[in-house]
Amino acid sequence: MEETLRRLIGGPDPDEVSGILSDETADSIEAQLEKKRERAVEEKNDLAERFE
Repeated sequence: MEETLRRLIGGPDPDEVSGILSDETADSIEAQLEKKRERAVEEKNDLAERFE
């Protein structure tokens, strides 16, 4: 999660902002980011298949 936060916001060290989000909110955000990554991979694979 730390790497994702740094890439997305390029902001403060996660240790400085830890505890701001509830565990439920953090888990939800992480799940949404994973879904987004999965969709991006699927879209890339679909596009690659079109050019085969």
